[in-house]
Amino acid sequence: SSWDVLKDEFGAANFGIGGDSLENVLFRAKHGSYPSNIGNIVAIAGTNNLKRAQSARYIAEGIIEIGNTFRRRHDKSNVFIVGILPRDANGDKWWLQEKRINVNNHLPALCKQHHFVYIEPTFFEGENKKPHTDFYDVKKLHLNEQGNIILSSMILNAIRNAHSIHPTSHTDTTPTHTREIFNGEPGYCNGEPESIGYRRHITDTQT
Repeated sequence: SSWDVLKDEFGAANFGIGGDSLENVLFRAKHGSYPSNIGNIVAIAGTNNLKRAQSARYIAEGIIEIGNTFRRRHDKSNVFIVGILPRDANGDKWWLQEKRINVNNHLPALCKQHHFVYIEPTFFEGENKKPHTDFYDVKKLHLNEQGNIILSSMILNAIRNAHSIHPTSHTDTTPTHTREIFNGEPGYCNGEPESIGYRRHITDTQT
C-alpha cells in the first residue's frame, strides 16, 4: 500500500479507528498499550472536531495535547504534527473551511513551542483552499492512493530530516527500526470511547 514505505523503513505501526475525535485519540494516548521503543509519533487528527462548537485554538491545542501525552510516555520520541487536511465532504459549509485554516494557522507556533515538527498540508489544497481533486476520492473527504503516497512521502522526509539533525537521539533506546504511531483522520488512524476528553488539559479560547 501507499504507507508501506513507512512500515518498511521505520517499522511503523498504525493505531486507530476511523471517525474519531481528538478526545478519542487522547484517551488512547493516555491509556493504550504501546511498545516501549517508540522513536517517532505522527499525529494526523482534528477533522472530526471541526463541526463541533469548539474554537480553532481549542482544536489546535487538543492536537498538541495528543503529542504531549505521547511524549510524556515516550520522552525520547520525535513528535510530528500534520495539519488538518482539506475536506469538502458533501459540500462543507464555508465556515468549516475557514475553521480548518484557522486551526492550521495556530499549529506552527504551538509545534515550535513544544519542540514538535509541523507538516504543512497546503500541498493538497486546490481552488479556494478546498481539496485538490487529483488527490481525493469522489466524496472529497479522504485522500486517494496518489494523495496517500504523497502524504506518506512527506512524513517520511520529515522523519529522515529529524534523524539527520539529531542522528544519535534514539540509538541507546531503540532498535534499528524505530516505531511510529499514527493517530487521526479516517483513513489513517483513530480511537477509543470518548470517555475522557482533553478539556481538562487545555482552556478553550476564541479565535
